[in-house]
Amino acid sequence: MGPGKWDGARNAILTQWDRTIKPMKTRIVPESSEPASLSHYLKVWGTPLLLTSLILFYKSSLLLKLVQNKLQGRVFPNHILWFIPQNP
Repeated sequence: MGPGKWDGARNAILTQWDRTIKPMKTRIVPESSEPASLSHYLKVWGTPLLLTSLILFYKSSLLLKLVQNKLQGRVFPNHILWFIPQNP
């Protein structure tokens, strides 16, 4: 209806998503029936976990050095961590 109407207008409106998605489907990707291997999981999760661990270890060692410098040899943090009180 209205000015500028044409015979294929209804079909063009109803198939707009087909025409939008079609250019994105340039090749057929085969479905993978086998689950991902252990090496894939190690690459995906292991590398970020390793980097995070190294960063946290580095930061904690800097904190330990800072505490030792602030206390200037009076009390060592490693002695505090391993101190087990004796029962009288």
